Amino acid sequence: MRKITILAALAAALPCGPAVAQVSVSGTTRLRVETIDGQAWAGFNESNTLLNLRTTLAAQYEDGPV
Repeated sequence: MRKITILAALAAALPCGPAVAQVSVSGTTRLRVETIDGQAWAGFNESNTLLNLRTTLAAQYEDGPV
């Protein structure tokens, strides 16, 4: 009876199957528009428009216990 109890405790402590890898992905996007009008600089257009797009992406991979 004592051997069965020890074996059961060992079996409960060990992982019961292969570890599953986990992948998580997250990200953000930012769109910004700027306009300037009425510039008094020689050689430049009177108005300008800027379109700025910023995207960040993060990924994490976990293989499980080592």
